[in-house]
Amino acid sequence: MTKVVALYDGNRSAHYIANALNLTNNTVHDALRRFQESGTDNRRQASGRKRCATGREDRFMLLSVLRNPRTTSNIVVLRLRNLNGTIVSARTVCRKLRENHISPRKPAMDPKQLAAAAD
Repeated sequence: MTKVVALYDGNRSAHYIANALNLTNNTVHDALRRFQESGTDNRRQASGRKRCATGREDRFMLLSVLRNPRTTSNIVVLRLRNLNGTIVSARTVCRKLRENHISPRKPAMDPKQLAAAAD
């Protein structure tokens, strides 16, 4: 929504902005209203369950399994708890691995093996 605010500051109408960015008028008006209320174009806090792991911790889970393909999800849970104090379940680790197309039950290939398999 930074583009919307920038165009609005350039004295463009909401209708012009909507056409230029291929957005609906309601989307542009909502973005401008949020900007005028808060003074920033950042997204508001969403409702719902809080994330148990940050993006950095997600990468840690993935890399620890790629570095050692025999690592179990329970070992990853213990490493996260010992390093950061982050509490995640083994099921969460398996889900994060699946999101990155790594089977949690099958040993992962390290990057060199992945490159060799792609050739």
